[in-house]
Amino acid sequence: MTSPAVARRRLGAELRRLRIDADIPVEKAAEALECSPSKISRLETGVGVPRTRDVRDLIDLIGGEADQLRDELLGLAEEGRAQAWYHEFSDVLDSSLERFIDLESGASEELVFGGAWLPGLLQTPEYAEALFRAFDPDMSDDDVRRYVDLRMGRKGVLTRRRVPLRLTAIVDESVLLRAVGDPGVMRGQLGSLRAMAQEPPAGNVEVRLFPFAAGVHELLVADLTVLRFEDDDDVVLSEGHTAQGFEERPAEVESLIATFRSARERTLGGAELGDRLTTLIDRLG
Repeated sequence: MTSPAVARRRLGAELRRLRIDADIPVEKAAEALECSPSKISRLETGVGVPRTRDVRDLIDLIGGEADQLRDELLGLAEEGRAQAWYHEFSDVLDSSLERFIDLESGASEELVFGGAWLPGLLQTPEYAEALFRAFDPDMSDDDVRRYVDLRMGRKGVLTRRRVPLRLTAIVDESVLLRAVGDPGVMRGQLGSLRAMAQEPPAGNVEVRLFPFAAGVHELLVADLTVLRFEDDDDVVLSEGHTAQGFEERPAEVESLIATFRSARERTLGGAELGDRLTTLIDRLG
């Protein structure tokens, strides 16, 4: 079973392909389902929870190959309605974060750049808590705990039994020097990062440092996360000073992946990064 968001995307893409191959306009499909064309569009783009009845009616309308794929399509619809592990955190989840975590849960690979702070999958609980308290000093202790638990829950993708997520994280050197919380928090975080950086090459986590000596690179403009899938289109989440959003257009996604790979060529990893982190830890006393 894949994540609900990935199941909805696969279902929508298949339904759209089948409808177009059958030369059925969106308006005709909407008329058959007694709904608006926008509802058909939302179903085909994987937005919202699919109703079994709607999927079954579309299969009946399209016929042919769709009917042959009936069991597979209805199975995807069922997976798309499932409740994910993070459902219990609905009180602190907005729609954008929920979609990201849902996609991350079904991804096979993640490429992430941290230019302001460490990416979530690398954070210790103490570091994450210090960040949340810095972002919102008025946040209640209960909400801080909920956000931290949610962030730590995301790490399950790195150790899941069904093909753990492959993570490549590039961290700007400034992030390692920026104090988050007290020195004890930073010692614990840098120590955790050092352990990840020294994982065997065959491991599924690779941590790289973009050093000051590497100069300026276009990747420094915004934090960037690329989610890659075995049998689905890749997705990019970019966050900067003025915008935040998902990018799914193949040409744009490939361009951003190329940018990430270009920056990686200037990074340090392995023993070099381990030595740099040991020096920083020693300075903290």
